[in-house]
Amino acid sequence: MTSIRRRLALALCLGLGVLLLLGLGGLYWGLRGALVHQLDETLLAIAHDLEADLRRGETPMIDSAPPHSRDPRRGQRYFFQIADHEGKVLHAQGLADTAYFSPRPERRGGPVFGDIVLPQGEPGRALLLMAKSVSTAGGPLRIVVATDREALAHVLGTLVVGISVLGVALIAAIVAFVLWALRRELRPIDRLAGEAAAIDARSLDRRFRLDGLPAELRPIALRLNDLLARLEESFARERRVSSDLAHELRTPLAELRVLAESALKWPDTRDPESDRDVLAIATHMDALLSRMLLIARSEEGRIALTLETVAVDALVREVWSRLEERAQARGIVPSVAWTPLPASADRVLLRSVITNLLENAVDYTAQGGALTIAFQVENPATAVVVITNAVADLSPDEVPRMFERYWRKDAARGSGAHFGLGLALTQRFCVAMGWSIQAEMPQPGLLAMRVRGPLAAPGR
Repeated sequence: MTSIRRRLALALCLGLGVLLLLGLGGLYWGLRGALVHQLDETLLAIAHDLEADLRRGETPMIDSAPPHSRDPRRGQRYFFQIADHEGKVLHAQGLADTAYFSPRPERRGGPVFGDIVLPQGEPGRALLLMAKSVSTAGGPLRIVVATDREALAHVLGTLVVGISVLGVALIAAIVAFVLWALRRELRPIDRLAGEAAAIDARSLDRRFRLDGLPAELRPIALRLNDLLARLEESFARERRVSSDLAHELRTPLAELRVLAESALKWPDTRDPESDRDVLAIATHMDALLSRMLLIARSEEGRIALTLETVAVDALVREVWSRLEERAQARGIVPSVAWTPLPASADRVLLRSVITNLLENAVDYTAQGGALTIAFQVENPATAVVVITNAVADLSPDEVPRMFERYWRKDAARGSGAHFGLGLALTQRFCVAMGWSIQAEMPQPGLLAMRVRGPLAAPGR
């Protein structure tokens, strides 16, 4: 499993380690260059001294520096060779006096510096200087000054050891610091993980603490808290659904049990009305389960749609014709402004939506109450159907709960005509068609159900 902590630790250690190695390497080569330059400057000073001896007509020679002096030549062996332009050795000390001795050149302008192998087979450093102030008929004399590299190699070896030890110590310190810093800076993530691990279905009321969280984690914690709030609401709704479902099934099952016990106890007095009661109870339970299955299918997106142009006003007129007698019995006369309203919808689902809304309006409107149906166009590509009816016992706080499954006013629980599933199913059907439904109370005692959908294009 990929670990952010491990990947960060590896990346930081590798990155800082490479930078450290580059820095120590640069330090080594810088110090080495400085030491070699100091040695070259010493060789050049000796060459100038030898040139001065030649100008004065003295025998050239190299004076040894006292071991404890500050002269760069202390403890160092130096050799020289002076030859004419033909390579004839005129003066020499420690170098071959029978042939011209020249280093492998590393040009730096005037003098030539280079690494050589001394006659004793030791590695050395040498300088070639053309003494223009002292010349023969054929040209200037050539002065070669050399020294062994033993002291330089010793210093460089000590430097390598010191830098290596320093590098190992710094790498260990880097690793320790990176691990400590990651453990410290990733502590909020560990805290979030611990809080998340403590949350289960029984503790959805918990929330992630925002105090002490860095700016990068606060949005995540906020989104998680929002998710927990939605989960808590969803679980509470499911618990209410289970409770309401048990309530819905308990009454008909109890009735069936009473009828069955009565039939077993008094078989000779069996009343045919009991069979009709059993059939009615079974029909009621079948309708309830059918509504539940429709809601489940709509939530899973398993409803087949056939979108077409539907004359919404004609569909409303058709549905109302079947409810008109029931409405007249309750003294309800609708106020309708019949306006053509073509919309894109599934005819079967839209009929179910309109039927459920009009049935609710007829059944829950007070005796002789007002009922209004309006057809509107918005935006200008949205078809709107507004069904408004008078309600006596509904508060604005209860309106958002109307689309919850099994929600009904307590006074209506005793009625078998409604299950509390109609509006939930209506909302699912609207969503499946790409429509929307909204419940609102424009004024106290008046409920408006507003259904919106795409207006059909002309000519369709």
